[in-house]
Amino acid sequence: RVRWGREKKSRAIEEEDRQVTADREAGHAVVSVLTPGLDPLHKVTIVSRGRALGVTLSLPEKDEYNYWRKKMRSQLAMFFGGRLAEELVFGDVSAGAQSDIEQATNLARVMVCDWGMSDRVGPIKYSADDENPFLGREFRLGGDVSERTREMIDDEVRKLIDEQYAAARKLLQDNRAKLDAVAQALLKHETISGDEVAAVMRGDDLEEYRLAQQRMQQQQPIQKRVENGAPGGVSASGQAVPAAGDKKPDVGLSGA
Repeated sequence: RVRWGREKKSRAIEEEDRQVTADREAGHAVVSVLTPGLDPLHKVTIVSRGRALGVTLSLPEKDEYNYWRKKMRSQLAMFFGGRLAEELVFGDVSAGAQSDIEQATNLARVMVCDWGMSDRVGPIKYSADDENPFLGREFRLGGDVSERTREMIDDEVRKLIDEQYAAARKLLQDNRAKLDAVAQALLKHETISGDEVAAVMRGDDLEEYRLAQQRMQQQQPIQKRVENGAPGGVSASGQAVPAAGDKKPDVGLSGA
């Protein structure tokens, strides 16, 4: 809510736009799940928030204090998952990936110019200020950077993006059926969790998966009682069984 704003379920969206949004977010989700090293996928939704028509959210399992090159490269691939899904499904691309392109470009420039993650450019800082542009500031090169160095930086940024763009494209081409399945699940349910995305990609029926999860949640308190030595148990159908001698009090009798 803080990052993207409140859900706007009342916003009228044409069915064609819902389909494009579902495919785009499915592209992000599939690349995120299938790319090793990325943070676990938390939730995907096509319910609009703020200016965004859909959101794919990943959450780290712990606080992170280091940005590793391998993970940042994978992050670039994930950014382009939505645009590539549009390209695969519709044979064209929309302006909906504007924010993804901006984030990917800024990240690639920081990797090259601040974090020394380009072997060709080397471990030299070229950005103009001490603020980290990856955290929201506009990226600017220092004024003392030569034209030759600027060209080399541009080449390395383009190389990073091209490599991960190609990696994401191959991943989605090889897993087109999973992409389509996640998109259809989003069109039907609008919001699905990371675990549910994984279930859909395995070929599970999402409604049956949700019912199974609900049954497991209902059985947990009963199972905990059994493990703690409380009387009673659980039947084969998952229902609580009272202990011998337990009687329900009479209900509806005044005792007069």
